[in-house]
Amino acid sequence: MTDPFPNNMTPLSRFDPVALKVQALIPLPTRPGNVNNFEERYITSKIQAIPTVKIDHNFNEKAHLSGYYSSQRTDKDNSQDGFPDPLPRGANN
Repeated sequence: MTDPFPNNMTPLSRFDPVALKVQALIPLPTRPGNVNNFEERYITSKIQAIPTVKIDHNFNEKAHLSGYYSSQRTDKDNSQDGFPDPLPRGANN
């Protein structure tokens, strides 16, 4: 059988509801064509500060001082690909 559905179109009732919910999160094309058809219109920036300080000092054979301080701050304004949360592929960058 070469035409299993009328007009060779799968009825929407046969689609998996979970797949339809995931597909609804994918942005629509913003350019014509089948490839490279999404123009990124999101301003992306990533500010990352990782200050670290370590102090080691020997005053004499029996008196030592050692200290370590570390903090990390990462700010990210937008996803890098236009996908809404929780789907951005930039999450692992």
